[in-house]
Amino acid sequence: DYIEVPVLLKFLFGQNDVKPYAMVGPSIGYLLSSKMEYDLGIFGSGEEDIKDETKSIDFGVGFGGGVTMPMGKNSIFVEARYAIGFVNLNDDPEDTETEIKTNGFQVFVGMTFPIGK
Repeated sequence: DYIEVPVLLKFLFGQNDVKPYAMVGPSIGYLLSSKMEYDLGIFGSGEEDIKDETKSIDFGVGFGGGVTMPMGKNSIFVEARYAIGFVNLNDDPEDTETEIKTNGFQVFVGMTFPIGK
């Protein structure tokens, strides 16, 4: 589990009230926890903490797009993003062959509203 902090550039298109947009930029992730689940059939299954064998920092890129629409003084938006990590997060010195990388798909629906005047 990583907490990811993206820094995205947003490009708005069109002159109408309904505005599509695209985003792209880097992201950095900070390790919160790392667990491995295993199933050994008749010998049982379980979960093991492998935080000591996982890199604590991940670096990647995110990109996506969406659309924003006015709704009175506020606006609503629908957005989708895909993030992909570039760092091999496997930090186990005994396992140099396994490669672990992050990726994720996110969908957002929200409302923006002005604060103050």
